[in-house]
Amino acid sequence: GKARSAHIYQSTLVLADNMDLSVFGIPLGLISSGSGIPLDYTLQDPYPNPFNPTAAITFALRQSQSVDLLIYDLMGRQVASLWSGNLIAGEHRFDWHPTANVASGQYFITLKVGDNHTVKPIVFLK
Repeated sequence: GKARSAHIYQSTLVLADNMDLSVFGIPLGLISSGSGIPLDYTLQDPYPNPFNPTAAITFALRQSQSVDLLIYDLMGRQVASLWSGNLIAGEHRFDWHPTANVASGQYFITLKVGDNHTVKPIVFLK
């Protein structure tokens, strides 16, 4: 039947309908903090932010997928491509080392997974 309630307790998803109670273990980091529904991927906040000279960008995939990890400036211009291709399920970390021609300022990390994308702001200080 249809779930009439869903709750997350620590790393456990509990679904209940009129007939059954189902319990699912969910890997930490694959839980959307906003909706409580597990996502196919999560993008953590970059660290450190602001940064100089390197920022760590970490994300997790629930399954193997095609991924694009891109950096854009405030004008919407792509300034870096950190990854474009398939990745296996699990946690991944990429470091952004801006080139000499990248100015100080705000940028946007864009993680594209399938038809979805998530954006996180980041500030580069020279």
